[in-house]
Amino acid sequence: MALEVQPHGVGVNALMPSLPVATPGLLVQTPVLGEEVSLESFCEAAVRLLLEPASRTTGRVAYSEDVLRPELGRRGWLGSDGRAGAPVS
Repeated sequence: MALEVQPHGVGVNALMPSLPVATPGLLVQTPVLGEEVSLESFCEAAVRLLLEPASRTTGRVAYSEDVLRPELGRRGWLGSDGRAGAPVS
C-alpha cells in the first residue's frame, strides 16, 4: 500500500515504542514500569515521522527512540526484559 499512494504524496509508516509507553491505562495495570517511554516522547516521535516527506520515507517500520535520536543508529527495542529485538528497517 505504501508504494501505491507514495506518488500522491502520502506516506505510510508504522511506529513502535522502544520501551513501554507510560499511558494512563498501562499505569493503572502496572504502577511501576521501570524502563519506559513517556507518552509525550512517543507522540513527538509520531509527529516527526508524520512530517517526513513521503518521497523520502514511506513503508518504514520504526522504533520511537530511533526516530527521536537518529544519530545513535537503529537500536530497536531497548528494554532489558529479554525481548530485545533486532532493529526493524
